[in-house]
Amino acid sequence: MAYTEKEKEKRFENVLNHIRNGKALRNSLGLPDTFSNTVWDDIMKDEEKNEQYVRACDYRADILFEEILDIADNSDNDIKVNEDGIEVVNHENIQRSKLRVDARKWMVGKMKPRKYGDHIDVTTGGDKINDNRITDIIIRKTKD
Repeated sequence: MAYTEKEKEKRFENVLNHIRNGKALRNSLGLPDTFSNTVWDDIMKDEEKNEQYVRACDYRADILFEEILDIADNSDNDIKVNEDGIEVVNHENIQRSKLRVDARKWMVGKMKPRKYGDHIDVTTGGDKINDNRITDIIIRKTKD
């Protein structure tokens, strides 16, 4: 089925909306209101579409970051009632939530490292650390 330019633009916008809502490109291309055969080529060939895609991915990282608090604050299903009617801790649900938080932390650290990545401060009060050690390396040429 051939799409008109208007249909292609609408479907491309749908892909971007799915990405902005936290979905991966791969997942959004399988949805009924998108198409997969030309989207990636369009993103790579068209500078404007590439820029829109980059912005959507940037926005997705912020959405995933915000989901971390939602997941961490959600204690639904942390307690379950066993077959004897006794409330017990649902360790599986708690571990799944921890995994979901950790996966998102890792992802946003890779997607937007300057904003969400781990930072190591190698300064003292804004000043560089003085290092008086000798760090010369001598390279000697060996004979064959």
